[in-house]
Amino acid sequence: MSQNDFTIANQGFPAFRADLNSALQALASNNSGTTEPSTTFANMWWYDSTNNIMYIRNENSDAWIKFAELDQTNDKFVLSGTLQLDDGTASAPALTFNSDTNMGIYRGGTDILKFVTAGTDRLEIDAVGDVGFYDSTGTTAKMTWLSSSEIFNLTDGAELRVRETDSSNDAVRIASDVNEGFVQLYEDGVQTVQIRGTGSSFFNGGNVGIGTNSPNLGSDSIGLHIKSASGDYGVLKVDSSTTSEEGWVQFSNNGVDKFRIASDSSTNLKFIHSGVAERMRIDSAGHVTMPYQSAFMVNKVGDEQTNVPVATLTVVTFGTEVFDQNNDFSSNTFTAPVTGKYELNCGLYLNQVDSASTYYYVQIVTSNRTYQNLFDPDFGQDAAFWTFNIPVLADMDAGDTAQIKFFQHTGTAQTDINGSAGSYFSGYLVA
Repeated sequence: MSQNDFTIANQGFPAFRADLNSALQALASNNSGTTEPSTTFANMWWYDSTNNIMYIRNENSDAWIKFAELDQTNDKFVLSGTLQLDDGTASAPALTFNSDTNMGIYRGGTDILKFVTAGTDRLEIDAVGDVGFYDSTGTTAKMTWLSSSEIFNLTDGAELRVRETDSSNDAVRIASDVNEGFVQLYEDGVQTVQIRGTGSSFFNGGNVGIGTNSPNLGSDSIGLHIKSASGDYGVLKVDSSTTSEEGWVQFSNNGVDKFRIASDSSTNLKFIHSGVAERMRIDSAGHVTMPYQSAFMVNKVGDEQTNVPVATLTVVTFGTEVFDQNNDFSSNTFTAPVTGKYELNCGLYLNQVDSASTYYYVQIVTSNRTYQNLFDPDFGQDAAFWTFNIPVLADMDAGDTAQIKFFQHTGTAQTDINGSAGSYFSGYLVA
C-alpha cells in the first residue's frame, strides 16, 4: 500500500529521495490503500485495497468513478459501470474481433440489438424482447420469437425441422405454403405422416389411436382404433358441410374405390358399389330396399301350354316377365347368383284335368333337390280347373338352377296350363 500527496518540498537530499520514492510507489501501485488519498487530482487512480475496487477521479476532482473490481481470489478483472460503443453497422459492428472484423454486435435502431457474421444480419432482439432469425441474405427475419405471446413465428416459407438422432434425415418438419401450414413426420428418411390445414393429410404406416396410446387392430391390420373412456361412447362421425351433400365412409382396394356407405340429405343410409351403383338403402323409417337383390316374378300371360303330353316330365314355360331384379331369370330357368337360401314359389292354373289319370304332380327342380306337389284327380268327373301351389325355402349354390316341371301320369293328353297370371313362378334371395 502506498499513497503520496505528490508534492516534493524543499528538503535535504535523503528526505528528498525518500519523498520521491514514496511518490513513485504511489504511482506504481495506483495509490492503493484502505482509504482514498488525502490529496486528490483530476483523473488520478485509486485502488481501494479493502474492497478490491479500482477508481478514477473525475475531471472536476470532486468524486470518484468506479472503474472495475478485481477478484483477487480467482485473479479476474470485473468491469464496472457502463461500456459505451458506437452504433456500428452490419459490415462494421461496434463490438467485433481483431481477426474477424465483420462479425460482432451493433445497434440496428432504437432499442434494437443485432448480431452479424460475415457482415450479414443473423439475429435481432427488439425493445419488447422479440427475437428475429434472418434468412441467408440477412434481409428478412423468417423466424421470430414473439415474447409477448411466447410463440415462434415462421414466415415466407421458413421451416422448422428436427433431425433423427442417428443421422441427418428429417424426423419432423413444420412448414407452410401459400394457403396452409403442415406437419410431416418421417421414419428413416421416409415420410409416414402428414397433417395439413386444408389439403391432404395421411398416416402411412402404423395404427392410429384415439382414446388409447396402444392402438391394436390385430395382426396384419393397420387402421384407426377408437377407445372410449368409462361411461362414454366410441364414435366415428362423418359430417357433410351442407344439407345437400353426402357424408360417407369409403372402402378401397389398392387405390381403387370399391364400396361406400353414405348418408344423403333425406336421411337415407345408402350402400353404394364402386361409387356408382346403389346396392342397399335404409330410410329414416327403417325400410330396407336392395335394388340389386336377386328377385324375380314371371307368369304365363300369352303363353298357354295346351294338351300337355301324358307320361312326360314337361318344362313349364313362362312368356311374361313381371320383374327380374339382377337379371337372374332366362329361358324358363332361374340361376342363383350367389350361394344362399332362396324363397321359391310356384302356382299353376290347370284346365281340363283328366279324372282318369292316376295322378298329377308339379315340381320345383333345383340343382340340389326337387320339391313336389302331387294329387289324385279321381273326382268322378274331369275337373274344369285346378290350381297347384308350391312355396319352399330352398338352399342353392352359386350357379345352381331352378325350373318348374309338370307331369300327368296316365289318361288323355287334354290338360292345359292356363296362359294367365294365375300360372306363375317367383323367387328371391332370403339369406
